[in-house]
Amino acid sequence: MIFSRLPIELHLMIIGYLGPIDIFHLQLTCTALNGLIEDSSEHVWRHCLRRHIIRNDLFAPSYAHLTTAAELRHAATAPLRFASAYREAVASNSPISKTTKVLNFPANDMKDAKEDIMEMYLIPGGRFLLTFKQTSMSLWDIRSSPNVELCVSTEIGAFNSMLYLDAVSDNTIRIIYLVDVPAATQELVSHYRFLELRWNAEHTFTVHHLGSLALVHNLEISMQSLQSLSIAGSRIIILLGDTTVVWDYQRNSYTGWRLMGVSSPSELLSNDRYVLYLTNEGIHGVFFLDFNPIAGGYVKMETLFAHLESPVFSVYFKGGPYDLIGNTLLPNKVWVSDSDIPIDGETYLNIYIRESSFTLKVDRESEVLPSQLRPDGRWEQELPGGYDIDHFADDELYGTLHVHRYTFSYCPSTPATSALTQVSTTKHTMPPMRNSHYYSAECYAARYFSAPFYQKCDGPETAVTLWSDGGDEVFFGEGAKPVFLSFVDDRAEGSNKQATIVPFINPRQFVTQSWVVESEVCPASAKGVVMWEDDAHDIPVQDGALGVWLELYEIGRIA
Repeated sequence: MIFSRLPIELHLMIIGYLGPIDIFHLQLTCTALNGLIEDSSEHVWRHCLRRHIIRNDLFAPSYAHLTTAAELRHAATAPLRFASAYREAVASNSPISKTTKVLNFPANDMKDAKEDIMEMYLIPGGRFLLTFKQTSMSLWDIRSSPNVELCVSTEIGAFNSMLYLDAVSDNTIRIIYLVDVPAATQELVSHYRFLELRWNAEHTFTVHHLGSLALVHNLEISMQSLQSLSIAGSRIIILLGDTTVVWDYQRNSYTGWRLMGVSSPSELLSNDRYVLYLTNEGIHGVFFLDFNPIAGGYVKMETLFAHLESPVFSVYFKGGPYDLIGNTLLPNKVWVSDSDIPIDGETYLNIYIRESSFTLKVDRESEVLPSQLRPDGRWEQELPGGYDIDHFADDELYGTLHVHRYTFSYCPSTPATSALTQVSTTKHTMPPMRNSHYYSAECYAARYFSAPFYQKCDGPETAVTLWSDGGDEVFFGEGAKPVFLSFVDDRAEGSNKQATIVPFINPRQFVTQSWVVESEVCPASAKGVVMWEDDAHDIPVQDGALGVWLELYEIGRIA
C-alpha cells in the first residue's frame, strides 16, 4: 500500500486530524497502525485533545496538568462518555448516570454562613469553578475533588449578579458583573465592572480590573432586565429594553441609541462595524454612532433616548417570524452559540429557537371543530379561536416542543446578502417519569420548560441543552429549579429529528435535599456542578455553613 510507505511523521500528521472513534477504528485495521498509535500514544492523544478543545471552545489551561497518554485519552473521549450516558438514560427512562462528590472548600472560606456562595460557574473544560460571594470572587481548581484548591480571589464590592463570562484565547477569562453602590442622590445607578483572569507561564492566575461604568437611569429602565451583552474588541455593548449602550473601556468613551422599526431584540451580536440584533423576524444590523468621553465616571441613559436608529440591513428567518421574547414562565426562548465572538466572514454561528404548539384533548371526534386521530388512538383538535393555553389546565392539553436550528453566515462585504439557513428541527419529548406525577402532564415540557443553558458536546453540530421549569413552590419549595437535559447531534442524517429530555438530577432528590440554586454542565468534559440549598432543615454541611453545598458530577462510566 502507498499509505504504508509514507514517513511516520506524515502518518502521525494524518492521524492528528482524526477524532477518538476514528482513532479506535484505525487501530483495528492492522497491526502496523495499531503499533504506530500505541508507540506514539502521547503525541496522538495530545493532538486529539487539542482539536477537541478548539472544536468545543474549551479553556485550554483546564488540561495543562495532563501528561500521560491515558490522561490525555480520557480527556479527549469525554464526549463519548457523555453521549453513552445520555443514551442509557433515554433507554431506561431514568436520570443520567454519574458519580457524585460533595466539594470540600477550605474551612476558613466556608466558616461564615452569612457569606454563602451566591452564584457559581463551571469554566468550559471542567477543571475550574468560579464563585461569587457578597463581596468577593474566587476561582477554584476542582481537579483533585472532593478537595478544592484556591487559584485566585479578589474583592469586587457589593456583588449583585454576573452578567457575562467567556473563556477567550488560551489563557484569559473575561467577566462582567453588576455591583450595588449606595446612591448619593435619588437617581438609580447600575454599576458595571469588567475584569480578566489571566493564566500565566507559572500556571497561576492573576486578576486584572479593566474598568467600570455607572449608568444613571429612571425606575422604568431599572425594571427592565438586561436582555443581552456582547463584546467586540474594547467595546462592550449592553442592551437594556430598547436602549443600546456601547462602552469603550480602553478609551473611556460611550455611545448609544434606541432601536426602532423592528420587534424587541432577544440577543446581541457584534463586530467592528455593526451591532447585530436578533429579533422575532431575523438579524438586523446598526452602525456604531460617534463616541463621547465619559465625564465624571457615569453615563445618563436619558442622553441616549433622543438617538433613534433603524437597521441598515436585515436578514430574515425563512420559517419565521417566531416568538422569541422571554417572559416570566419562559425566560429563554432562543440561545446562540459563540455570541460572544465578533462576527466575521469565518464565523460559524448556530441559533437555536424554542417553539411550542398545543392541541386540545377530546374524548371523540367533534362535529363542531375539526379533530384528528393521534397515533396513540386518541382524539385531538385545534384550540378554539380566540383562546390561548392559559384558558386550559395541563390535563386538557397535548403539547409539542420543537427546537429549530439555524446557521448564520455573515458576508462582510455586503451584509444584506448574509444568510440565515434552517438546518434542522428537533422534536423534544419527555416520557412520564416513574414515581412522579408532577411531570406526567403531556404538555409539560412544551408549556413550562425554558433553556437557561446550552453548550457544545462534540463539535458545532452537537448541542446539549439544560432545561428547567423554574420550580414549583408547592411541590419542591420556593426557588426550586429542577434540571433536565437533552442532546441533539445534527451529524446524523435527516433534517427532522427527535430528542428525549432526561433528568440530570432525579426530582425525588428535592424531597430530601431541598432545591437546586444553580446548575452547570460541561458535556465536552463530562462534568457538572450543582449548588444545593436547604435552609428549612439547617443541614450542617461544612464547618458551620448551613444549608448550601456544591456537588461535582462525573457523567458516564469512568474507565
